[in-house]
Amino acid sequence: MPAQVRIGCSGWSYPHWRRRFYPEKLPAREHFAFYAQHFDTVELNNSFYRQPPPERFTTWRQQAPPGFLFAVKGSRYVSHIKRLAVEQKSIDLVVDSARALGD
Repeated sequence: MPAQVRIGCSGWSYPHWRRRFYPEKLPAREHFAFYAQHFDTVELNNSFYRQPPPERFTTWRQQAPPGFLFAVKGSRYVSHIKRLAVEQKSIDLVVDSARALGD
């Protein structure tokens, strides 16, 4: 299988991108769909700070084109606060929510 390179950003919700990347009048709720027209991957950085609900993952998946790749950043609770010494249920919470993104 040949190597594959994807180009994306760490999130898409940056006010200073307005007029530089996003059209000036594009509502914030449409930023991800616009982003996904120009990039084929994104790091979900917000999952580091707070676990998004499964419904949010579902919405992102529905707005993304086929083949779009999401990289879910691990929770800081697991990596920085508990220093990886967590019960499996803490990891399962992240993984189970992210399953809504699909394969």
